[in-house]
Amino acid sequence: MSSPSTAPKSTYKSVQSLAKAVHRTERALPASPRRKEEIIRQLAVKHGIIAKSLAPPKPSKTPGHSLPESTINNVVKFYQLNEISSTAPGKKDVVIIRSTDGTKAKIQKRYLVMTVREVYEQFKLMYPNEKIGSTSFSLLRPKHVLPMADIPQNVCLCKYHTNIDLLLTALSRILNTPNLTSHFREAVVCDSNDEKCMSSKCNQCGNLEKFDDLYQCDDEQGGESLSYFQWETIESKIVKVEKSGTVKDAIKDLKNQTKNFLMHSFITHVQYVHFQECQENASPMSITLQVDFSENYRTTYQDEIQNAFFNYNQVGLFTAVAWFGLDSDVVSYALVSDDVSHDKYSIHVYGAAAQFKQRFSFANLTFLSNDHNVNLIWNFFSTGHGRGAVDGVGGTVKRLVWRGVMAKQCVIRNAYDFVQYATAVITDINIILIDAQHIKAQSLLLNQRWDGIRAIPDTLKIHYVKSLSPYNVEVRLFSKSNEKKTFCLKP
Repeated sequence: MSSPSTAPKSTYKSVQSLAKAVHRTERALPASPRRKEEIIRQLAVKHGIIAKSLAPPKPSKTPGHSLPESTINNVVKFYQLNEISSTAPGKKDVVIIRSTDGTKAKIQKRYLVMTVREVYEQFKLMYPNEKIGSTSFSLLRPKHVLPMADIPQNVCLCKYHTNIDLLLTALSRILNTPNLTSHFREAVVCDSNDEKCMSSKCNQCGNLEKFDDLYQCDDEQGGESLSYFQWETIESKIVKVEKSGTVKDAIKDLKNQTKNFLMHSFITHVQYVHFQECQENASPMSITLQVDFSENYRTTYQDEIQNAFFNYNQVGLFTAVAWFGLDSDVVSYALVSDDVSHDKYSIHVYGAAAQFKQRFSFANLTFLSNDHNVNLIWNFFSTGHGRGAVDGVGGTVKRLVWRGVMAKQCVIRNAYDFVQYATAVITDINIILIDAQHIKAQSLLLNQRWDGIRAIPDTLKIHYVKSLSPYNVEVRLFSKSNEKKTFCLKP
């Protein structure tokens, strides 16, 4: 008769002391169950508790490892579309990425403009035949593309989208209605890709019948108290105002904003798509150029005295990225100047009428086309949606110069100092000094050319301007619109 097997004798004096040791060890383990399991398995193999051959296989580090390479590439590329994520412009907005060969590289951060779930839904709309689940999709998010929750402060957001989002969030707490702008858009129109639906010209949804069906509520629900915030212009300033009223009041406010929001959303989408096509379809005979002013660089010093903190200069940066050639070659530029007066003598890419979308810029487009004998078309993003590669250029240049200042490798007092140091440490961006006196001299010529020009009606609604001849332009609501008009700026 065989004796029963006995458990190995514990090295601890009591069960309680063993439990305390286990508890201390568990506190040092990561919270992730998968990582916790991997560490325990490796320790068991290392200390000979289990044979290496008996250890469970280590899970793949690559999310979606069973997915086709083409699917993975499409997902990674989709996360980095300007319609999905925006480039952070700050000099400190970087992520360190380690490549397969062990080298490190600093990449400018990007922030998602919607939730990962919404990004996944948008991906499935664009790639309906790609078979990938939401979990694998989420795991494939590039390291430098950060979720909305990681944004330190939401700035430069679109007023149309933000106000709608604030209303949807408030109403969804009481009614069973969408709380995301993408879901709301799909619910109130027949087809969000159809211009007729999005411009309220559709016979089926043009009068917001679907909206009325979605936001039906009885008197009891409609009479409930509700408060929410909205961005409004008060005395020429944009302020966040708290609104108080009933559910029906909020529904009425939402309905009043819906038509403008739908058209704005449509133009935002089609302009992003057109810009992407221009990048991908570059040829030796064409150049796609994206331009923008970067935030001014403040000339701070290392080991500066107290008074210097309150007396500093600024350096202006105008950034550009060009795509050209059969292989879509990319060249980046940073134009640096002591002139920081972003007025009509400069150009800009957002919807600010005083800086960018106005008659002076349109006239200047025709001068450039005629003077250099080139065909020029200016495509505009919708207001609040113009971020892209140029933001990364500005952030990169300012970051590297700022690091030089902090390391006492340079002293930056003006644009000349900035360019001298930047060109010495940056090789992949063309950095050019623009003398402030040169801008002033050019303004005299521009004033002569601009004398007597007139504004184009509904200028802010225009997102496409083509130079025809001096002072003559063709304009469209969006780049691929079939409706076009010609206008003479100087009759």
